[in-house]
Amino acid sequence: MKQITALSLVRTGEGLRLSYAYNETDGTGRLVLAGQRGCCLTDDPEANALAARLETLALRHLARQGGAYADGAV
Repeated sequence: MKQITALSLVRTGEGLRLSYAYNETDGTGRLVLAGQRGCCLTDDPEANALAARLETLALRHLARQGGAYADGAV
């Protein structure tokens, strides 16, 4: 079974890049592979909506910490 251990969404000139890391276990739960990585480009509307939501949350976090950002969005 594959278990996602890390995710990253990055906007690039090519589109939205989804990078991930995962571990794989066998049927008994024994670790078979650790720290595997992969990535893909996506133009999926749900992925773009999720990225926008995460950006909004990050900007709110910055605002609470007194951070500044160019467009003034919160």
